[in-house]
Amino acid sequence: MTTTPTSAELAPAGEGGRSSARKVIAYSLLIGWALLMFVPFAWTIITSLKDRPEALSVTLPRSADFEAWAYTWQSIDPGLPQMIVSSLLLAAIVTASNLFLGSMAGYAFARLTFPGRDLLFVVVLATLMIPDQLRIVPVYQIMNFLGLINKNPTNYLSVILVLAVSATSIFLLRQYFLTIPRDLEEAAKIDGAG
Repeated sequence: MTTTPTSAELAPAGEGGRSSARKVIAYSLLIGWALLMFVPFAWTIITSLKDRPEALSVTLPRSADFEAWAYTWQSIDPGLPQMIVSSLLLAAIVTASNLFLGSMAGYAFARLTFPGRDLLFVVVLATLMIPDQLRIVPVYQIMNFLGLINKNPTNYLSVILVLAVSATSIFLLRQYFLTIPRDLEEAAKIDGAG
């Protein structure tokens, strides 16, 4: 009977020290980068706790002043709590619609064959190259023409229509459906599913 050598027996001597040094360097760079990305957020929080004369100074606040937070919470119309609820509601609706519509379109591009499928998919992908800043004015004009723009802050229909489905969700869900073997679908059909 023969024995199979383990990876510890096959590893060359001195290799463990180099890989651990690489890990230390990599983690140090990643931690440094993460801290660098955290600086603007921390700066915003620290500055919001300063009073007006102190706001432009680089030093830490002498004492925490929550006046700006209270003003933001109470004085903005509509109030900050309503804005938070509106944002969460809008995010939930847009996420659900992207998941639903993106999965249907992704499945169609991955599994169904129809004339012009590849050309249509290229057109969908080409929309990813159009920056959002370039689309703002035309989308606003279309929504205004349709009468969906008004001063009511609870009118989410125009935002939901614009964000209901994205080329990114279609692409990602198509790629996911391509990873599912067709044999699995055929086995499900044999077993009586759809």
